[in-house]
Amino acid sequence: MDGIDEKDRMKFFGICIVLCMAAYLAAKWLTTQMIAGELAYPEALSGQMFGHVYQPFAIDAWRKDGELPLEMHRIFRRYGLMEWMLYMTGPLACYC
Repeated sequence: MDGIDEKDRMKFFGICIVLCMAAYLAAKWLTTQMIAGELAYPEALSGQMFGHVYQPFAIDAWRKDGELPLEMHRIFRRYGLMEWMLYMTGPLACYC
């Protein structure tokens, strides 16, 4: 980063912010879809947009829902690591 002039540095940081936001959204959406698919798209899951497509942040509501069976919460925890690994693709793309 020492070889980047000030004007290009701001562009670089802007691109990094966009990459991080895209990685965050992609991680949420992929995790939500994978969990819903593993559970065979039950009616108990909220956030369904159309068909078998759920809005990206539905997973947050599912995690907080105490009405869902305990087995579903175990599946949510199992996918937690994958979600964080996907989050990290944005910062790693900027670092490399």
